[in-house]
Parts: sequence; C-alpha cells; structure tokens
Amino acid sequence: AKPVGFGELEDSDAVIPKGPEEANAFLQKAVGIGPLNPIEPTALAKGGGFSEEEVLTELLYATRTGTVRMQFAPECDRCGSVVTTRDRLGDLPPRAACEGCNHPNAIDSLDRIKVLFLFNSDILYVLMDNFACTPSQESFARTQIFATVPATSTGSGFRYSVGTGEGKELRPALEPGKYRMHCPVAKTDNYLVVERKANEDEEPHCCKLKVSDVVCQPSTFSRRGSNDLIAGAAADHRSQLKTLTVPHGKIHFDVYPDTRSFFVLWVQEDCDDDVLMRLPEEERSSYTKATSVIHNRAFNRLFSDQVVSANPDSMLSIQNVVLVF
Repeated sequence: AKPVGFGELEDSDAVIPKGPEEANAFLQKAVGIGPLNPIEPTALAKGGGFSEEEVLTELLYATRTGTVRMQFAPECDRCGSVVTTRDRLGDLPPRAACEGCNHPNAIDSLDRIKVLFLFNSDILYVLMDNFACTPSQESFARTQIFATVPATSTGSGFRYSVGTGEGKELRPALEPGKYRMHCPVAKTDNYLVVERKANEDEEPHCCKLKVSDVVCQPSTFSRRGSNDLIAGAAADHRSQLKTLTVPHGKIHFDVYPDTRSFFVLWVQEDCDDDVLMRLPEEERSSYTKATSVIHNRAFNRLFSDQVVSANPDSMLSIQNVVLVF
C-alpha cells in the first residue's frame, strides 16, 4: 500500500493543513480497497473472469472458516447503497431508514437484498461507520467541495481551506447562500450557511467541525406504521438538521474525525433530497441477490439454519423464479 502521509498529532485540538493533492491521494487509496470492502461476488466475478456461482461458493466456504463475514444488506430505494446489514437473512427488519441517506425503506423483496462479504478485522480493518454511496451524475454536478478525511487515533484534525489564495486551498471562496453537507460513511447531515461575500482583505473564518456534532439520528417509525407515518418521519428529517453558519466564504474547515470514522467534507448546493441523494436505476451496479444465495447448494449445505424470516411482520417476496422439473 502506498502511504498518503496524512499523519496525526498528539494534541487532540491541533490540525494539520491539507490540500487537494493530499485529499485526492487519500481518496485514491480508499477507492483502491473498495473492491475488498465490501466484497461483492458479482463485481469480483466480472473483474476476474469467473462465474458468479463459483465466486459465491468460494466466499461461502471462506465464511465458514472465519476468513470473511457474510452480510445481508437491503438496497436503498433512493440512494442505492445499503439500508442496514444483518449477519442472518431472517434477522432483517420489515422496514428501516437508510443509514446513509435516511430514506425509509420497506424490506419486502429478496431480489432487492444484496449479499456482501467483509474480511475478518485481523485481515483488513477499515475505520468506517457505514458503507460509501455512489452519487448520481446530477448530484455530483451540484458539488462545491469534496475532500476526504481519515480517522485518527488521537482525535487531532485536519484543515481544508477555501478562498485563502494559498497553495493548499481547495477552491475559491464560497458564494453567499445555503449549502448541504452530507457524509453517508460517517452518517452526518447538516446545512452550511454563508452569510455574505468575502472581502479581499478579510482573514479566513475558522469553522471548527467535530464530526460527532453533525452525526444524524436515523428516522424512527413504527414497524407496523402506515406509509404515511413513514413518509412523515422522512419529512421531519430536514427540519431537524443542524446548521453551521459562517460570516463569509473564506473558510478554514478544521475537521476533527472524533467518531473514529472515515469522513468526507462534502458540500453541495442545497437542493431537493431526490436531486442530491437519488441514484437512478441506470446508474446502479449489479449485485449478488439474496435470491441467488438461498438457491446456492453450498449455502444450503453450510448454512442450513438460515431462514428467510421468523418475523411475522416480514414479507420477503421473490420476483423471479425458475421451476425445473
């Protein structure tokens, strides 16, 4: 692995200035281990020229030996990422808010449940509270700042700057207005308000951002609640988001990853949630479905104790069935 040189400081209140080159280097490292965290059988099979069935079978045996851990992860209707995860298929709830975008989901189809594998932490340990999402082309076009921040063991932070005119600035000063800040990995969601245009002779404003201060609590709703109640919980989400206010657009973002999770300083135009967070079907990647797994011979031999669900509220359907006589 190639080190990216982010480092950390003993003083938990201190920050290390970083620039776009360092942010991109760390991002490339994160992207590099993406195929291994998590392992998606469909992607692995396609990349290696193997059959999906062959890869899946090998991963099931690796699960049995403890090399990897198998997880069942419903696909979010909106962002396409993982709603929640369970080690056992039958333990999935009938409904849940997406841990990345907070969209309420009904979990009712085996064809919309991904099967993922993660290495044992002794083999690969990544400080991430959640899976990353793939922004849509439209969403990424609304991005003003995108910079990666690794976790530190001491609690010290990193400084990203805009509008400073220095070599490490990410971009020119932000224009006045309201912005959306969102990181699905660290489960944060908040607003940023820039009050006015920065004057040329003004010093940058220091915006101290502790990640724990903007972690968003997931929507709660009755497991037996109606769709209206679920929609109501989602509608309340935006009204409860915290707002960071800065006097002008020259900003030092002093980010403290105190939740011990990878974090993305992601600032976008304040648009409708569907614009920022919805990933169209045509932009989504294929994945191994729970439907395929429960018909796999190795799965039925090695994990015969797994059931679709013992929960009376759960109604998991299969959309595509082939009967062979």
